[in-house]
Amino acid sequence: MGKGKKVGKIAFAVAGFALGYSNPAMFGIDATVKGAAFAGGMYGMSIASTLWSVTQKPNAFGNLDGDYSQDDYSKFSTTTNDISQDAVIPVIYGTRKWGGLQVWHNPYNGERYLQKDVIICEGGIKGVYNVCANEELIKNDTKISIYNIQHQDAVVYRSGNTLVLKAGGKTNEYALKDVESQDQQAALLTTVIEKIRNECGNGWKIDGAVDDRTSKGINAKNMQFNSSQPVGCYCDPADPTRSNMVVLDNRGYAIGSFAFNDCVAPDNFKDVGGYTNTAWIRTDLVASGRLSGGNPTVNCIVQGQLVKVWNGSEWVWEYSENPAWIIRDFLTNKRYGTGHWISEEMIDDDSFKDVAAYCDEEVEYLDAAGEKQKAPRYKLNIILDSQKTPIEQLSSMLAVGGLFLTLNRQIALKVEKEETPCYAFDDTTIIKDSLSITQTALEETPNRYKIGYFDPSQNWTEIKVVVEDLEAQLEQDGRIIEKTITLAGCTSQNQALRVARLYRDLNKTCSISISFSVATQGMSLECGDVITVSYGGIFTEMPFRITEIDETNAGTYQLTCRQYNPSIYNDELGAPIVMPDYTNSKPPYTTTPPSVMGLTVEENSWTSAEGILQMGMDITWDDMYYTYLDHYSVSLSRDGESYKTYSSTFDTSATLTGLQQGVYWVSVQAVSRDGVKGAPAITMVEITGRDKPPPDVTLLDAELLPDGTRRFWWNFTYPKVNDIAGFKIKYTQGSNPQWQTAFELHSGIITSQPFETQALRQGVHTVMIKAVDNGGNESVNAAYAVLNLGDPLEENVLWKVDLAENNWEKVEHDGVVENGVLKGQSINDDLLLLAHLQPLAGGQLWLEYGLNSPSTVKYCLGSGSLAWSAPVETAWGEALNNYWRFSGIFKPYTGKIVINATDSLHLEVHSLPEAGNRAEVNKLNAIIDVPDRVENFSNLLIPAEGLTLPIKTPYYYTTSVRINAIQSALAVANVRIITRNPCKIQIIDGEGQPVEAVCDLTWQGFRRELV
Repeated sequence: MGKGKKVGKIAFAVAGFALGYSNPAMFGIDATVKGAAFAGGMYGMSIASTLWSVTQKPNAFGNLDGDYSQDDYSKFSTTTNDISQDAVIPVIYGTRKWGGLQVWHNPYNGERYLQKDVIICEGGIKGVYNVCANEELIKNDTKISIYNIQHQDAVVYRSGNTLVLKAGGKTNEYALKDVESQDQQAALLTTVIEKIRNECGNGWKIDGAVDDRTSKGINAKNMQFNSSQPVGCYCDPADPTRSNMVVLDNRGYAIGSFAFNDCVAPDNFKDVGGYTNTAWIRTDLVASGRLSGGNPTVNCIVQGQLVKVWNGSEWVWEYSENPAWIIRDFLTNKRYGTGHWISEEMIDDDSFKDVAAYCDEEVEYLDAAGEKQKAPRYKLNIILDSQKTPIEQLSSMLAVGGLFLTLNRQIALKVEKEETPCYAFDDTTIIKDSLSITQTALEETPNRYKIGYFDPSQNWTEIKVVVEDLEAQLEQDGRIIEKTITLAGCTSQNQALRVARLYRDLNKTCSISISFSVATQGMSLECGDVITVSYGGIFTEMPFRITEIDETNAGTYQLTCRQYNPSIYNDELGAPIVMPDYTNSKPPYTTTPPSVMGLTVEENSWTSAEGILQMGMDITWDDMYYTYLDHYSVSLSRDGESYKTYSSTFDTSATLTGLQQGVYWVSVQAVSRDGVKGAPAITMVEITGRDKPPPDVTLLDAELLPDGTRRFWWNFTYPKVNDIAGFKIKYTQGSNPQWQTAFELHSGIITSQPFETQALRQGVHTVMIKAVDNGGNESVNAAYAVLNLGDPLEENVLWKVDLAENNWEKVEHDGVVENGVLKGQSINDDLLLLAHLQPLAGGQLWLEYGLNSPSTVKYCLGSGSLAWSAPVETAWGEALNNYWRFSGIFKPYTGKIVINATDSLHLEVHSLPEAGNRAEVNKLNAIIDVPDRVENFSNLLIPAEGLTLPIKTPYYYTTSVRINAIQSALAVANVRIITRNPCKIQIIDGEGQPVEAVCDLTWQGFRRELV
């Protein structure tokens, strides 16, 4: 019998873990539960009644009246923004960037100025800052200031007439020229400021506007900032003061002004209408080079709703980013929440206070520099800008920290965290035969999580963090099961990572669910409670969290529970995940496990598909025979003294990730079935962060398809952490594998096999392959295959030239001729051969060559006849092509090409010495024949006496007939060509005797032509 809570409560249904253990997208409450008054509800308000059309020509209410009538800037457009009359005015909690909804638009003073009203959100907020028009800061001074919102090491200084920006290991330099220089526009201060603004990136920002209105003729050399010492200029993106900005110059101009109003009616109420219960901005903008034409977009950083907060002694209204107070406000607010159905008396305030305190607790994390920082555990910064149900809006808010609501006499807020079990169930309290057990299948459990959050340092855009379960990926042979979630209210990378790890660890360590019935004990429990269960000798005191309680008609209570592991809620850096064994097996043991032998550790750093460098290590050790071996425990230490467990595995290897540069001590221990550990095997390794090349491809094979296509297969063993992006295939003419000088057979990366190509034709080729990882690294060694594709048939030749005749007199080269072979000058010299030819016919061109060293063969078909315009004497280097007048580019030669009789032909062969041997070319022929013709036949019955093929090509001549497939029991079958025109054939067996057969055939020939 267990001891339970003494306070009885009415049974209810629960929403479940907001991220969703079984369905993370859902958050629902059983509408049949007594007191669950969530039936409908309204959210947001229409702005139809406040829209103002500029066609009504209101008076000029603006306060800007300077005379810029002589300026040549564009005027503001009178076109209003497109706004739906059903648009929702958002509710903003916490701090977010937002653009708002335009409701009034008034160009005035000759349309040189623009006044516009923008409703930001529901009223009752703390305020706004960084109000911008087209991303230009609206401020009261004329200072042009620079700062960085990404890198805390950001500095700016001036080195003579160069402005230097340094941040995050990246340096940008900008020349500060004088207007008397050749490029006067580039020397203007306006040009330099715009260049920094538009090109720099890397977190750099500039506040202040500058153009020729106020700074005409100011040269960049005279920029007022002149510090030669680095000046720090990092500003926290959440800091509205930007107190660390550096002023570059004070000769900018104010683009306008703004006034913030909260729940205040405009002074021209009769003309524009009232903006009831809203926070809104009125801007007065000046037309300029920065703001000209159209309708500028106004946005700002909003510090959102004031909510009711318990300060320890009383309730106060104040700004808060604590999820508990925000959710409570939404539940009870009558204007934009569910307050018409839920009163404050229905809220369990104690539960909200407990969760608020838990969210405010500071946890440590490592920043980008590896330094420890502290931050509240959970914050909520969210924009509710769409017409969703209250349940959907609450789901988005609850998701930022594993929060969930329970419903009983009151609505309570709870959070996934470590709890003390409140009741112990066993066989005496569980109704007989009511317990069922299920376990999430491995193939259904995600092993990669992508969690999206909105990063202030990236202009509040969504960024995704990735958390991997590498052990699960290895167990599934590298198969990736990915889950993507966007935390709409999260603006912190470390919070997003902690939520992702919680989600991963919850699914990984809590895969068992049970359901059972109890008697009156169920009255004292509520959803979210942690209990222990001992049942039938299967397990003892295994902890579970209650996810649902149902009262049956028989007066019993059915509990649905999910496995619970308190170690996954430990926020401490490096905190291990502990996997206790609650099963009842207690095998005997007699000895302490022996020490692990053969321990080796290698760094395994790689680049993920998102381009992020991941540092880790591969650990292996020898298998052992020990009767009571249960698993191996792998621990790490940074100082060689204090160790933390990082992995428990049944294998003799482990892959650890998420490490940092530096030295680690690695310990591996054998653990017996009852938890006794053997002596540790320890070794040291240094993690450098270098992304090592991928493994080599071990075998490359090729096959020929009937249409002449070459199909390539290869053998490759993927690494444990699969960072392979794909493969790259190259080829060279000849039989020597030279990766650096080879040509690619494709564009981009090959991601699957087989790979097929028709680029390779006649001649000897070496085809090579390497693996390529996400970081762009290639395998060290290439696997290769040498293909002898045969020579083309020399039938019906129209034109042929042997370039080796008379000791290669028809070519230019930088080598020597020995016994008819063209060679490099020495074993250290390349050989370059050039030939410029004017063929006497058009048709199908192909090259026949003999290459005894690594070589590339290129060709160019020039337009027009050959012409030579060289002076009387020219050096070899100048004669390379400079004086041949033709247009075209040199391309790698891969096979037969079509050439016209008017084309000039230019050949280039580049050979390299290899292994102490000179570069050599012993043959080079250029041949033009008539184009090949191919016809295919299927399921032809060919009698023993032969068959005349129905060739469609007119005036044809047969060069070959090939069997593609045969329906016969013959071990050997060949084609005998009896006559070539007409083409009559027989099928003969291995002894040369004619036989009858049904075949698929390919005929090849050409159409006879006159030269």
